[in-house]
Amino acid sequence: MPNDSDARQIHALVLLSTLRTAAEVRHALAERRAGRDPSEQEAAQPVRAYLRGVRPELGSLVARLRVSLIVEREERAALVQAFEDRLTLSRLARELHVVHQRLLSLYPEAPESLIEEARLRQQEAERLAVASGDSFEVLLTLWLDRTAGFLERLAKALDEAN
Repeated sequence: MPNDSDARQIHALVLLSTLRTAAEVRHALAERRAGRDPSEQEAAQPVRAYLRGVRPELGSLVARLRVSLIVEREERAALVQAFEDRLTLSRLARELHVVHQRLLSLYPEAPESLIEEARLRQQEAERLAVASGDSFEVLLTLWLDRTAGFLERLAKALDEAN
């Protein structure tokens, strides 16, 4: 049975997760109200602008996860960090889903392989966000490497589109 301190810590993590989810839902609703709905075909220029803007943010989240893998923490801090890593992976999965949808708006200008890669990285991030076990760090490292490569290919494709 967890002690009172552990129970408070878990309760705080649950509240944090709930608040983050609510903030992301609010943001998605605001985007749709502003006429930015990635589930519909969009004009190429706003899509490219979005992709150029989101790429550094995604790169920053990937870097944050890389740092998390190399920093050793005490047990309680490791629990909080594992929770934060899962939230970050969930956020990356949601963002990569939008990237995939918006890349579809650029087809056939955007290479089909790049569009498919966005979908695969998104699905992998979703699975990793709920994964556990001894191989998590290895799987996360492999995903981070693939995702960093994807972000480089995305930047190159956007530069070539100019």
